[in-house]
Amino acid sequence: MFESIAELHDAADRLTAGETIVDLDPATLEGSFVKDRFHEDHESYETLLEAMRHSGQHSPVLVRPHPEMAGRFMIVFGHRRVRAARELGRPVRAVIRKLEDIEHVIAQGQENAVRANLSFIEKAFYAGALTAQRYDNKVIMTALSITASTLSVLQSVAALPPDVLEMLGGAKSTGRNRWYELKRLLDRPALLKLARELVQDADLLKLAPDQRFEAVLKALKQSRRKPSTPAATKSAWQPDSKAFAAEITVAQRRFTLALKAKQGSEAADFGRYLSDRLEGLYRDFRQEETSERKHNR
Repeated sequence: MFESIAELHDAADRLTAGETIVDLDPATLEGSFVKDRFHEDHESYETLLEAMRHSGQHSPVLVRPHPEMAGRFMIVFGHRRVRAARELGRPVRAVIRKLEDIEHVIAQGQENAVRANLSFIEKAFYAGALTAQRYDNKVIMTALSITASTLSVLQSVAALPPDVLEMLGGAKSTGRNRWYELKRLLDRPALLKLARELVQDADLLKLAPDQRFEAVLKALKQSRRKPSTPAATKSAWQPDSKAFAAEITVAQRRFTLALKAKQGSEAADFGRYLSDRLEGLYRDFRQEETSERKHNR
């Protein structure tokens, strides 16, 4: 084991330098115990596949003897090169090193950060995976070559609800600030509920990942600005004579009383009766309201 995080950082760059490269059967290789990619970039992979088809594998992958399966190896980095070799039916050029788990995750993170130019959400996913496995923050910072403040943001975004993250995680062009803005919005239960509804929308899923992200973020921001208005309530009343019916609607800033009669003029007559007495009725209402407030003190 290395004596310091700084030594781990330096060692990650030297893991394949000057080492013997061997050919391994892809069937003997298992994936890393920490997933380092959230969504596969199909176009990028196809480019790699065609390059290996015509020019072979230039850079070796790094593997370690599998800690639990004799005769097999665990991939530290180079998963896509291994996948391409499998599809092409070729052996994998690899360097074999005995590594502890902590060395494994640092080498994996460092290699991907440099070679794959990881997006913010991919770094967040990797940081979240290491955090879930209880790796020290210093180890995660070294693996991704980031500061403590950046790690804090990565971990907060990685803690987004899995169903929402799964649908939006392919938005690789979306940067740190936009993801953090989304995270802040989803801290509100009502907006989280809306987001979960949005990511199930068939039309939304037809959009490219970054467009999908922007559509969800826009909808959440618009919903946040809308004041919540209580629904109007409706009721009805009739006198014993059934001469007319009253329809009453009460909303936040509106009260409507509609009097309707099938025949005769009693609805109109009663309406005029109420209208002529509005001033007195309102005065009685205020006096009663004032008296009730004094009683409740």
